[in-house]
Amino acid sequence: MTIGKPDFKLMLGGVAFQDFEIPPEIAGGLKQGNFVHQYPGGSRTVDTTGPEYDPVEWHGVFLDGTAQQRANALNTMAKNGQPVSLTFGAFNFQVIVEQFTWKFQRYYQIPYTIRLLVITDNTNPLGNSANSQTGAVGTQGPSSTGQPSEPVMQSDTATANARTSKILNQTPAGQQVTVTNVGPDGTVTTTTYGPAFVATAASAAAATAGVAASVAAVPTIVGMTDSQINALLPQVNAAGVAIAAEVETLSVALPTIAYASGFVSGTDPLTFINRLNLMSQVGWNLVLAADAGARMARLAGSVTTLSLQ
Repeated sequence: MTIGKPDFKLMLGGVAFQDFEIPPEIAGGLKQGNFVHQYPGGSRTVDTTGPEYDPVEWHGVFLDGTAQQRANALNTMAKNGQPVSLTFGAFNFQVIVEQFTWKFQRYYQIPYTIRLLVITDNTNPLGNSANSQTGAVGTQGPSSTGQPSEPVMQSDTATANARTSKILNQTPAGQQVTVTNVGPDGTVTTTTYGPAFVATAASAAAATAGVAASVAAVPTIVGMTDSQINALLPQVNAAGVAIAAEVETLSVALPTIAYASGFVSGTDPLTFINRLNLMSQVGWNLVLAADAGARMARLAGSVTTLSLQ
């Protein structure tokens, strides 16, 4: 445990922690999300879904005449549930106060514990702590005028583009398939899903790539001009339509493939396993596409809000 004056700055939103308010340690971390596909013979492929952050947690003591006011400031921050910037050492995050607990002991002495939910990681990958020591922070989430949080909008754009690109990249090799179903009356139906998968995946990926390029060309999203907003909004809406078509294709294919996998008589074991693997891949693509669609919908809402400012 470090004794004496803390050797790093800690800021959350507009609150600068000092002395005993700064903890001896701050806990955090992450794990890489993944989805494992296991194949006959022991081979496997792994789809990564990006970092899944642990909550950032610490505890300290407000220990001066402003203890009640400072504890109340964090209590209000937790109550509002709005994104705020967190900086300490070389770390920089956009977070929401998930839980804040305190114990009133004296008007000048209030121990506290805080847990933060990470939205985005804005930490310099080179670990340049010089910038973080200046107390400079990123966008503070929605402003007093109700503008959408810029980091959330940028994250939605980048993530939706990554989701649709991943679907497109893994579609041609794994999903160029023909499924034959035999109905209860003996009717045989043959459906080839490859072309539909490729067409909708390519359309969605191209649409989100266009949105990402447009967003990247704007220095500050919340500072966009009316003409920039009017140019971006149709792109975002078109991307949402393209992703919806992709979701529809995957949603229709999944139960059909499941039926063929489970009920067609005389299916050899290898074909059966391949169909199960295909179901797994289609199901996972459906999850990715649904997430991309939700992010484009949220981005459309944010851009629309900007247009009304």
